[in-house]
Amino acid sequence: ERLVGHFPRGLNIYYIDDSAVARQLVERNLSTRAHPQTVRTFGEVPAEAEAFVAAVLADGHIAILDQNLEFESQTVLGSDLVRELIANRYPGLLCIRSANGSESDQALYRASGAHCFLDKGLAPAEMVQRVTSAYWSNEVRTSEARSSSELLHAEGAGAGQPRTPDTLPGLVPHRFSSSST
Repeated sequence: ERLVGHFPRGLNIYYIDDSAVARQLVERNLSTRAHPQTVRTFGEVPAEAEAFVAAVLADGHIAILDQNLEFESQTVLGSDLVRELIANRYPGLLCIRSANGSESDQALYRASGAHCFLDKGLAPAEMVQRVTSAYWSNEVRTSEARSSSELLHAEGAGAGQPRTPDTLPGLVPHRFSSSST
């Protein structure tokens, strides 16, 4: 039986935000409340946007992205990174976390391919609940996550072949959930 608020063993969650406080808050709350294998944060400098995308594509199961990554030299949009991940056939859960949650903002996040929206005003326990609920409601298979190497070679996905929803525990595309009701 699934415990809401908990993930299957072996999940890797990656979060990008330009705020150090937000990175620490999300990392601590996901680690202590949901118990994934890994919670890794990015966003201290603009170059970490590329590192985030590479890490998510390599072995990420859940990607949480701040919508407005505002660095001194540039602004990067989380929805643009979501589009990049989808263009590279990322099959995992994609969540936008933002203080901007109007209907038009959420439509933009959905259009980018995000599965869910997390309002930055959510209490930490509620944020974790929303992520785990989105994960379980979007999961195609019910088996526990396997190691990264097994995921890369699962069910006919040989070395060098892209990871697709057919080759690892993936998600139903574009089933969007919102934290605002």
